[in-house]
Amino acid sequence: MAREYPGKRVECKRALIEGTPLVLPWLSATARTTTGAGIDIFRCDDEGKIVEPWDVLQVIPPPQANSNTMF
Repeated sequence: MAREYPGKRVECKRALIEGTPLVLPWLSATARTTTGAGIDIFRCDDEGKIVEPWDVLQVIPPPQANSNTMF
C-alpha cells in the first residue's frame, strides 16, 4: 500500500473502550487529498488480546452535502 499511495497517512480521531470492545474511528489521507473515513472495532479477551476484528470504510465525497463533518 505504501508504494501505491506514497505519503498516505491515517489519523486516529479517538479511542473508545468499554469492557472488551475497542473502537477506533480514523481518517485516511494521501498527500493530495482526504480519501476516506473509517472505523476499526476489536473484541478483546480478558487479557486484552484482540480475538475478533471488524472494520468499515467510507469514501468522503467532494463536496459534502452539508456542513456536518464526518467526526
